[in-house]
Amino acid sequence: MLSIHEVAKPVKQDIALTVDVVALGLDADEPKRVLLIKRKNPPFQDHWALPGGFVDPGESPDVAARRELLEETRLKVTDLQQIGAYGEPDRDPRGHTVSVAFVAPVAGQPKVEAADDAADVGWFDLSDLPALAFDHDRIIADGLKAQTETYRYPYPHPAVTTDIVIFSIRDEALNVLLIKRNIAPFKGKWALPGGFVRLNESLEQCAARELAEETGVKNVYLEQLYSFGAPKRDPRERVITVAYFALIPSDKIDLKPTTDAAEARWFAISDLPPLSFDHDQILEVARDRLTAKLDYSNIVFQFLPKEFTLSQVQTIYEIIQGTEIDKRNFRKWLDSHFTLKDTGKMLRGGAHRPAKLFSHMGGKGIETF
Repeated sequence: MLSIHEVAKPVKQDIALTVDVVALGLDADEPKRVLLIKRKNPPFQDHWALPGGFVDPGESPDVAARRELLEETRLKVTDLQQIGAYGEPDRDPRGHTVSVAFVAPVAGQPKVEAADDAADVGWFDLSDLPALAFDHDRIIADGLKAQTETYRYPYPHPAVTTDIVIFSIRDEALNVLLIKRNIAPFKGKWALPGGFVRLNESLEQCAARELAEETGVKNVYLEQLYSFGAPKRDPRERVITVAYFALIPSDKIDLKPTTDAAEARWFAISDLPPLSFDHDQILEVARDRLTAKLDYSNIVFQFLPKEFTLSQVQTIYEIIQGTEIDKRNFRKWLDSHFTLKDTGKMLRGGAHRPAKLFSHMGGKGIETF
């Protein structure tokens, strides 16, 4: 019979704890690539493997996973999901190790840099992977499964997109920015800029990204407009779109379409081509919102230079509303809604007499756009 001292004696276990990270590069929320490192040290020196390493004393596995990924690839992630533990006795020739594995979805293909125990680092297409060290092929397979099943629900669910209506004044007419689609459906047809929301981005981030990718327009304030969700609005599948709109001075924008857009161009509202999907409806709602905001916000000044004449302000109102406005009544309304400063300067040129230049100093109890 064992004595009490023999029973209480701790059992020695030579098992080390490690972590491995499956960083998946996503295109339109679909895993396309995985991040691998070339090992600098034995075992499997010069072989490709997942980023990872030993867990330090007092360190949790998720903290170790983020640390190892950052140390070996310079990639910092926020979304990290544990996918399992791997502890077969012969998985590591150095000795018995148990690895806690994680999957980290990453939008696109961010820049990485080899450091610490990594001799090289790179993104690899999932359909063309090199021979991998340890049991990392199995871990990658489990990571792909976990990434897919994380967003699989027992109920049918729609996809989500954003569409963006960009207005500007060009040649004394209200214009909207359109792109010519480079992919099906409606390939070769004109549409509003937009696209599918990625799993790791907000609606606003998606709208800004799609606008930049498809038109080259960046760093503009986007206001949420409305949601459109008719069941058959998109022939591909059930899609709900959240629309945004913005106002920009088009003369300062250099259009540079890429990704899914073959071309980007300004069109006068009065002379539009046929639009894809339900984008004519989205544009109509945006036009109504723009017209309504003239009465309760300072949105008109988004179309004007810092110094302007009162006639220029009235012209913008007339262009957006599509009607002529009585000059005297408009000046009274303008004075009751906005604080305008006389700059002391004059706008000269043309057949008309010089006109005073004003600057906008704020609204009187109205919404600031």
